[in-house]
Amino acid sequence: MMPNRPYIYTQELDEKTTNDLDAIVVQKTEDKEKGIIDEWMNKYSNSTDVRVSVNKSESTRKVIDVVRVHFENSGISVDPNDGYITYVSYEYNSSKYIPYDDWVENIYCANEALTNVHECIIVTRKDENLKDGNMEVYNKNPNTFFHLIGYEQEERDVYELTTGKIMIWKGDVHHKLQEFAGNGVFNFIIVTLREDNEYEDNESKRN
Repeated sequence: MMPNRPYIYTQELDEKTTNDLDAIVVQKTEDKEKGIIDEWMNKYSNSTDVRVSVNKSESTRKVIDVVRVHFENSGISVDPNDGYITYVSYEYNSSKYIPYDDWVENIYCANEALTNVHECIIVTRKDENLKDGNMEVYNKNPNTFFHLIGYEQEERDVYELTTGKIMIWKGDVHHKLQEFAGNGVFNFIIVTLREDNEYEDNESKRN
């Protein structure tokens, strides 16, 4: 019997909002020294974490204002003052598919690291020359046993990530960012917010 698929909320942001958020990613990551993942392939990455608090910076408020509306539309209740934001920028110049980060080599579940949180990803820029790099969402935790019997291939859904795409899922959803290849830039924002226990999920808001 097939397990129930996790609820995933997806929408497309308008061009102006997407560009404004991408400018924030660039600003947050440009001052940090890029980590050279594989120098001979000219692959570079950069990321920075920002703690979400009541006393938000202007850029943090802009990000939270965007995601708060979509969390509300998804029916998943979160506290906009409790969580953190990760800004990520990758630059690629490679035709080979090679794992480029421990974070994406593994299947991740937010609630295995934190308690009662939910996640959102916003793709602010993904150049068309980049191939794949989509989001895999698993129906269950694909442990080693299921990998051996092909569970990973049979029990997952793949969501295409393109510029302007926003995705939201509960913190117990297992997911993985695919490897990708090509020549271009891939920028995105991950927002992790604590569940608001004063409200229950509003199923009527879900599309």
